[in-house]
Amino acid sequence: MSGEVVNGQGVLESTTENRAEVLEQIRQELDRQARLDEWVAWGRWFLADPASRNISPFSAITLADYVQDRIDEKTLESLYEARCLASGNTNQLHRISYAVNRKTRPRLS
Repeated sequence: MSGEVVNGQGVLESTTENRAEVLEQIRQELDRQARLDEWVAWGRWFLADPASRNISPFSAITLADYVQDRIDEKTLESLYEARCLASGNTNQLHRISYAVNRKTRPRLS
């Protein structure tokens, strides 16, 4: 991931390999694995697109769905958690801000 390898003396040194190509080779190797042990599942999850991957290697729910569940719960705690997790998703961030404003603005009688 870092573009470095451990040399014979146990020291990290830069590699000349193209990191994008190496990561793609690793993804392809993981996809070819017939057995689904914990390390293969973790590797597939780790190298998946963060915007569309599940919330953990062993979960069936995507991050976007989890954030939406937290928004739908409509508690301040769930909305603050959703805001932390929705970074970069402007659509979800707007919905979260709207929901937080509705929860925290003073009521007029």
